Amino acid sequence: MITITSAELNTWIAAFIWPLTRILGLISAAPLFGNLTVPIRAKLGLGVMLSLIIAPNVPSLPALDPMSLPGLLILTQQLIIGLGMGFAMRIVFAAIEMAGELSGMTMGLGFATFFDPQSQGHSSAISQFCRC
Repeated sequence: MITITSAELNTWIAAFIWPLTRILGLISAAPLFGNLTVPIRAKLGLGVMLSLIIAPNVPSLPALDPMSLPGLLILTQQLIIGLGMGFAMRIVFAAIEMAGELSGMTMGLGFATFFDPQSQGHSSAISQFCRC
C-alpha cells in the first residue's frame, strides 16, 4: 500500500509551485507571450508544461509548507524574480525597437509610418519589422 505523508506532499507541491510561479511571472512580462493577444490558457499551459519539465531538475528545496508565511514569502520572491527576468527581456526588445526606429529615421523612411494597435500610436516601417 502506498502511503504519503503530509510533509512529502508539501515538498512535492513546493517543488512544483515555486518554479511554476517564476515561469508564469516570466511569461506574463516577456515580450512574446506577455502580449494581450496570446490567450491566458496558452500562457498557463506553457507555464505548467515548462515547470513539469524543469521541476525534477531543481535542486532540493527547503522543507517548508507552501501555505505558511515563509512559503508565501518564497512564492512572492519567485514571482518577483520571474517578473524581473521578463521585464529585462522587454527592455532588450524595446532597445531593438528603438534602434529600428532610429535607423528608419536616418534612412529616410520616417514618413512611412504604420498605426500600431498595441501601443495606440504610429511607428516606422523598420521598427515594425523589428517588433515581436
